[in-house]
Amino acid sequence: MGELEPIPYQDNRDDGNWTAAVGPACNHIRSRITALRGTAKHPTSLPKAEVVAENAPNSAKTNSPRELERKALEEHGIVLGKFSDIGIPNQPTTAFFHEHRFTQAFPGVRGVQWFDKPEEIIERLQVLLAPPLSFYETDGKFGVRGWDPIWWWRGTSTNAIDSFSVLEPKKVLLDCYELQPRRLAAVNKGGYYQSYVYLECAEDKPTGLYEMTAKDLERMRDTFGYASEEFGVFDGHFVRRAEYDDGAAVIDGKLVDLKGRAELRVRYLTRYNLIIAPKESPINNSKFDSELNALMDKLLGDEKVFDEMVEKISHLPRRETYFK
Repeated sequence: MGELEPIPYQDNRDDGNWTAAVGPACNHIRSRITALRGTAKHPTSLPKAEVVAENAPNSAKTNSPRELERKALEEHGIVLGKFSDIGIPNQPTTAFFHEHRFTQAFPGVRGVQWFDKPEEIIERLQVLLAPPLSFYETDGKFGVRGWDPIWWWRGTSTNAIDSFSVLEPKKVLLDCYELQPRRLAAVNKGGYYQSYVYLECAEDKPTGLYEMTAKDLERMRDTFGYASEEFGVFDGHFVRRAEYDDGAAVIDGKLVDLKGRAELRVRYLTRYNLIIAPKESPINNSKFDSELNALMDKLLGDEKVFDEMVEKISHLPRRETYFK
């Protein structure tokens, strides 16, 4: 069961909208498939030590270990993109996150340090979530092995982080999620395996695709802790989630094929928060999911809850994956 990943969904919606109930789970499956497909990676994006010289013989280029590995991955349907790379680091995800990402994004932080300027938060997130975020290796005998060290967490909702980019000076895109950072806490209390980042985001403007009243937003917030809307983006146009799922939409009076050409987006219409941590963080604890979810919801209305959450996380047991 170690290679299986449970995917949560909302089974107690008051509105009976079961499509929306399984939406996050479907998003997760879609994002993992997209990550496996990737996009073409130009040789200049590789580490300098691994780029074959342009004047090298063709046989040297095509027979280099990296090139052979890349071709083997492609045979398994994996094409490397900007945020994926060859070779899995020989260390636990907690060490990778702390040594190569957290300390580089938040040097000198001990304990808890807050940041409340969106531009500075984004600058540090660009270091924390710099490419690559996914790693692969393969051999002719056992197939492909993947490694996704950095995840986002919000109680029962969680996923590996596959990509990160800046949309606007105060807005970023984390996978398919549009976020407007409001404040961030870098937490480095205890051992290296206990470091993580708490990110809180401001509410965004609705796309206008859906009719949402203040009562609708309140109902969603009471149910999930926040309100959001899902939609697709194609050539600068917004399309409804149903149209994105169907792979077609009417744009400017014309029927347009969207299959494989539109991007899925999720926008938060009320304040939203999440935690960024390594996959093997103590936060990755199914017994703590429900409690963390409740704490995250409370945090959006009562900032004093943060200290309580940090204290509870500090007492979570260390995961045993790498220490048995």
